[in-house]
Amino acid sequence: MREKRKQSCLLLLFRSLHQQSVRSTASSTRATTLLVFAHSFLDATLDDMPNFAQNPHEAPPPDYGLECFLPARQPLVVNDFLISHEEAAQRLLAIWQAQNALDRQEWDAHLEADVQAAQ
Repeated sequence: MREKRKQSCLLLLFRSLHQQSVRSTASSTRATTLLVFAHSFLDATLDDMPNFAQNPHEAPPPDYGLECFLPARQPLVVNDFLISHEEAAQRLLAIWQAQNALDRQEWDAHLEADVQAAQ
């Protein structure tokens, strides 16, 4: 389940990056770097089971521009990846949005299963 969620999230992020890229070598390298980072980020944050304690439709997106998210942005801005803290925050938000979309699908499926089980 975890690998499937991670693959789906990475695919959504890849599509987003592809739509935003200008199809240059630099953009391709940056997109690859971001996907590698996203892979590591998702490994560190995904659980085997979804957390249904909070409705993901109501979850506010984090403000990755805040100082408390500096450690999450830092790997993207070091090593001459040519990514600003602002762009790193946007990329982290894109990862969060992709995961939230998957969480919403799982939430809806869980609710549907509960309705069917009650009938």
